[in-house]
Amino acid sequence: MHALAGMSKLTALTLELLIQTSAQGIQDARTTIQTFQMMASHIEQDWRSSQFASIQNEDELSSDIKDTYKSIWSIFKTFLFSIIMVSDSALGAVVYVPPQALSSTEGPVTSHMLAKSVLQTLSHLSFVVSQFGGVTATATGDDPGFVELRKVFYIALDVLSAEEPSGEHRDFDSPKVTLYLLVI
Repeated sequence: MHALAGMSKLTALTLELLIQTSAQGIQDARTTIQTFQMMASHIEQDWRSSQFASIQNEDELSSDIKDTYKSIWSIFKTFLFSIIMVSDSALGAVVYVPPQALSSTEGPVTSHMLAKSVLQTLSHLSFVVSQFGGVTATATGDDPGFVELRKVFYIALDVLSAEEPSGEHRDFDSPKVTLYLLVI
């Protein structure tokens, strides 16, 4: 798991550089986020069908299972942090790159598509995000909370709310995007 942080940072920096220097960069970023999305979907499905999903309090577990439970949550949090790190770099880069520079010859991949993929990925991990109090509840009192999560969430919303340069229809009524916004 320790290598994942370094790999995530390398991926984040690589995607940021690709988006800034190549029209193919946004396609690569979307492919990466979609891979995370697919993994997060499988994790969500497996979690919901596991015996651990119904655990409300860790103290309910026997000592031999408690270590496994803690390890699983450590993996979930590490995966979420990796997604946040990569998404932050990718979304941060598309915000500052002119829309015409993001045009790919391999097909129309827009910053909106990237932002939507990020939100859908986070929606699959809403059960992990909720352990941090959700997006809006992470900054209470003197504790700034999970700042990076809020930043990625709000940048994705900013990108989605911006006008499409091609005049393309924005799909705000997408069930997954709407569901994610309702859950958070």
